[in-house]
Parts: sequence; C-alpha cells; structure tokens
Amino acid sequence: MTDDLEACRKSSATAAAARPASMVTGAVMPAAVMPASAARAISSTGDAPAAPLTGDHLPPALASLLGRTSLGVRHLSGPAPSEGELTLMARAALRAPDHAGLVPWRLKLVRGDARQHMATLFEQAALAAGKSADDARNDFERALAAPVSIAVVARIDLGHPLVPAHEQWAAVGGAITNFLNAAHALGYAGKMLSGGKVRRPELIAAFCDPGETLVGWLALGRPTKAGKVSEGKPAADQVMIDWPKARHFPLTPARAPDSDA
Repeated sequence: MTDDLEACRKSSATAAAARPASMVTGAVMPAAVMPASAARAISSTGDAPAAPLTGDHLPPALASLLGRTSLGVRHLSGPAPSEGELTLMARAALRAPDHAGLVPWRLKLVRGDARQHMATLFEQAALAAGKSADDARNDFERALAAPVSIAVVARIDLGHPLVPAHEQWAAVGGAITNFLNAAHALGYAGKMLSGGKVRRPELIAAFCDPGETLVGWLALGRPTKAGKVSEGKPAADQVMIDWPKARHFPLTPARAPDSDA
C-alpha cells in the first residue's frame, strides 16, 4: 500500500508538469462550474469556507473531478499506466457504491502482446459484421492506439434475494466512473468504448467467463491534447431540483391535532 501511494504521488507530480495548464489538477476552473445558489448554500452551512467555490478556491480533488473529460484513442500516447497506478485505479473503483458489496464487475487488462491479439479479434469481428476490409483494418489500428485497454465485464446475479439487477448495474457504472476519475487524477486520459462489438459472439467468448456480460473497454494513455467539456449537457441546477414539486404534490398545511377541550 505504501508503494502504491508513493507511486501515485510521483505519477501525479510528473503528470502535472507534463499536462497543459488547463488540465492540471487544481488549475483555475470556469466560474460556472457550480451554480451560485449551490455555492451559497454550502457556504452558509459552516461545513465549508465562505469563499466562493470556484477557481482556486476549489478543493483539488473536486477540481480534478470537474476537469475530467473523455478523450479518444487518437489523442492518447504512452507510456501506459504502471502496475501500481492501475492498482490504485482499481482500488478507487472498489470504493464506488455497491449494495451488499457484491462487486458485480471485473476488469481485464489488455496490454503488451495482448493488444495485438485484441486488435486481430476486433478486425475479425468487423469483417464478420459485414464491414469492408478497410473499415475492419481501421478497427484493428484503433485497438492498438491506446497504450492499455481494460475490458469491463459485469457479473449480474438476476436472482439475488436482496439486490435487484438495476442496483448491480448501478454499481458497475460507479466502478467505471471511479476508475476513470482515478486515471485522470494520475495524469491519464481515455474513454469508455462499446458499440456493436460488445454483442459480437467471438468477442464475448474471448473476454467473458460463464455468467459475465461484456460492457466495453476503457482505453487509457497520456493525453496529447486537452479534452473539451461537452457543451450539450444541462447545467447543474437543471438536473438537481427540489422535491416535491407543487404540481405533483400540492403542499397543504398539516392538519392541527384535535383538541380535547
């Protein structure tokens, strides 16, 4: 554990020096990262300093989360994450919410010579799906572009007496999120890749043990450019609302208790 943490500190320092200024953890963030009403609410509780929660006032961990973006494989380069760094990412994935601690997922590392084998499988799957030889070759080359890929498989127990399937899938998503956030904090970038490949029988057979579902692949590497924050997503105050809304549940005064007088 001590070695992992030391590797994390060294990697973070190296990554911060190598990344563009806009990507360095703790760098100045846009003022719109949090609605003013939310910042005021947090400041008024006494749980956080009264300073505005923007720019240099953001805690470094939060600045890292708000700065993460997905980055395609053509913008990734080596070196691949070390064994210690990958272990830290997996430990972060294990901290995601997980009802009953089922850990309904597994991560399968594709690195070294295995990348060539996966690329060949991708090309074969593309040809079997009816793609042209040129498009299939593109799939082969894209599979080799990332310094490391991580296949994500789910282990969903449909008959679990306590945890329904949708909660298990939520745990899978949480693990993926934490893994990618940890990669970003260590100076790496990447994205989740899926599409029709996850339904190809030859790829399912290659990556899944009995009872597993192929979710996709995480492609990781050092970023060669800064990612762009998606402009199509709503603002925070559009996805976080007070409940109940009066139009659904009219708010009426509680009835006064009957008096014995």
